[in-house]
Amino acid sequence: MKEKIIILHGWQSKLYRWQKFKKHLEKNFIVYLPFLPGFQKELKKAFSLDDYVRWLKNYLKKHQIKNPVIIAHSFGGRIAIKYASQGNPLKKLVLIASAGIKPPLSLKKILGWLFSKTGRLFLSLPVLSWFKKPVRRLFYTVLREKDYYYAQGYLRKTMKNILREDLKNQLFKITVPTLVLWGKKDKITPVKDALLIDKRIAKSRLVLLPRGTHRLPFERTSQLVKLITK
Repeated sequence: MKEKIIILHGWQSKLYRWQKFKKHLEKNFIVYLPFLPGFQKELKKAFSLDDYVRWLKNYLKKHQIKNPVIIAHSFGGRIAIKYASQGNPLKKLVLIASAGIKPPLSLKKILGWLFSKTGRLFLSLPVLSWFKKPVRRLFYTVLREKDYYYAQGYLRKTMKNILREDLKNQLFKITVPTLVLWGKKDKITPVKDALLIDKRIAKSRLVLLPRGTHRLPFERTSQLVKLITK
């Protein structure tokens, strides 16, 4: 009987981008690719990471998936790490450019905080109000925080909840075999995060792809599927 795989996509990821990846995996596995809460239908409340873990447990129960292999990319990696660290049923784990490691305070974060506190007041002046939307969009683009800019309502509050949680100390609790796949040119989740994850998960194997970026599942599909299948 084929093993069952569930793919946890990244923040605001479009499922059509995953179809090629999914199709390749389906040659050897039964593959599930659900929309994470908040990215197809609007949330009715702000989610925490624990809420996403509860959703995952309910999804697995509903589809009668026991002891699955989880493949998680970027934001999906946060959910997978938290789920695996709690000792929930899991056969193997694949983390691709996973988020979850909280970076130290930087100039970028300080500027973002200052803008959030003073920018609204400044841009509310009658002369500048016309420029409010393009200025905000440009600022968050420069800070590489476009996801936060485009998130609305409860999804924006959800993002704040998620970013507050640092999963460094949860990594020690993961006991299942874990494959860590990362691009050396990833500018969203740095390679140092991959090294930390690999060091703290006891049964991990790290593969760094020299020209890979944060978009590994879509730009290096065949290579990733071969590594996962092996």
